[in-house]
Amino acid sequence: MTLFCDPSAPNTHGQFLAELLLIGGVQIETLAKGRQKVTFQSWSQAVREATAERKARLADNQLEWLWEALTTEPRILRELGTRLRSDEDEWKKKEPVTVLNRGQELGVFLKSFRSFGAPVFSVPTKAQPDGRIKLLGALKMGPGKAVSQRFECRDVNATVEIPLENAGSLDKEAILMKIERIDVVVERKMIMAWVRSLNHAFTVTSRRLQPHRRSHGGRIYDHIAWRKDNRWISLEDIRREVEAGKWKVE
Repeated sequence: MTLFCDPSAPNTHGQFLAELLLIGGVQIETLAKGRQKVTFQSWSQAVREATAERKARLADNQLEWLWEALTTEPRILRELGTRLRSDEDEWKKKEPVTVLNRGQELGVFLKSFRSFGAPVFSVPTKAQPDGRIKLLGALKMGPGKAVSQRFECRDVNATVEIPLENAGSLDKEAILMKIERIDVVVERKMIMAWVRSLNHAFTVTSRRLQPHRRSHGGRIYDHIAWRKDNRWISLEDIRREVEAGKWKVE
């Protein structure tokens, strides 16, 4: 939870937030003074380097939140607004990139890849997914929010197979997954559902296997991986390759 402060100290949350805003603001100011184009990429790299010196590491969602909080602050926006947003239109015009072709299969893991040691370590080769996705169309990634300037998966029709010891009736399974009866196939030890996106596939799998959870959303880049040559490649690793222009379509 804490970045630089003692977790046992009082007001830890307030101190953490203050230090987070301070280090993020300092890096924006440093980049601005250097007359550099202040983008999320250049800023986040600077923040990562600054926090690494203190033996701390911020998650991607923390960096995205911090960037949005700082770049929408009235004074910063007034003084640096055009430089912070100057490439927004250019970003939105980027064409989606085909990542995987129809027929490719991916695994849904309800346990986050961080539990396997990601991003330092890869998902174990022998790790068994909780569900298996088969693409019914090409999976593409395109520009996401201009704030973060990360690529995001576009919606794609697919099926997800969920292994079960004992499947229930068609009506019961449809109710549990909150999808239409017509979109479910029930077999003795497996159910299959038609889904409209990878996010939907993860949500449906979670609803069926984790009915006790209040929320069934998740960051799919930390929960879905593509199987290639007997190894798992996470969506996050694929996304980084796409953003670097190094990904080759399979």
